[in-house]
Amino acid sequence: MLLSMYVNAGLISLFYPVAAFGYGMLEETRPGKQFWRIVRTYTTILLLIKFICTLKFMKDNVFNTEIWKTIQASTLIGILTEEDNISEYFYMFPEIFIIFFIMINEIKLKSIGLYDKVEEEVENILDGTTRVCEKGNEEKLQEKLDSQTNRNM
Repeated sequence: MLLSMYVNAGLISLFYPVAAFGYGMLEETRPGKQFWRIVRTYTTILLLIKFICTLKFMKDNVFNTEIWKTIQASTLIGILTEEDNISEYFYMFPEIFIIFFIMINEIKLKSIGLYDKVEEEVENILDGTTRVCEKGNEEKLQEKLDSQTNRNM
């Protein structure tokens, strides 16, 4: 997301740092599936707009007009008109990268059963810390939890 802001500095990519640092990092656990669905939808629409802007028709009829040049000079929107195919690839690469990693994240979460859940629904912080301290030894962990339960009763 930061790479997109660096490469395409403008209003259209301002969404990413606000989403990542303004909302995503403030969640107590990882961001939920609704957050990633919004980011994926925004990125897909943005990638479609960027693709349409690379078409020859758009370059000849829209981006060569004085109105567009005035808009581009007065506000930094983030829609660039690249001349060669390599530059167009690097122009769209950050958004392709974002969609790729969101999809990999969704596949991973679905495979381990956490796509519809939050970690705190599975185990709380104290149980997770205890599990890590026991290095995954489930028997020791269960014994420790049982002894804590008996002590609390």
